[in-house]
Amino acid sequence: MSVTVRLQLLLSQFADGQEVVEITADNNIDCLNNLTAQFPGLRRWLFTKQGEVATYVRLFINRRQASVDAELKDGDELLILLAAVGG
Repeated sequence: MSVTVRLQLLLSQFADGQEVVEITADNNIDCLNNLTAQFPGLRRWLFTKQGEVATYVRLFINRRQASVDAELKDGDELLILLAAVGG
């Protein structure tokens, strides 16, 4: 099933400048894995060295925050944001 992935500006740099990408996936994990297979430069931003989704990655399905293991439906929109921290 096809989902639309929206990337914030920082991440789009590692997706050939694309802020919107179509990815085939059944859930968020598959989507992130398929996205990083297509754009390997994104892997270091989305996953830890151990292969887990980084704790600062925020996922929103159709504008609602979603868990990493949430299911996707055909036509869903997944927004990927990196949470900012500072001091």
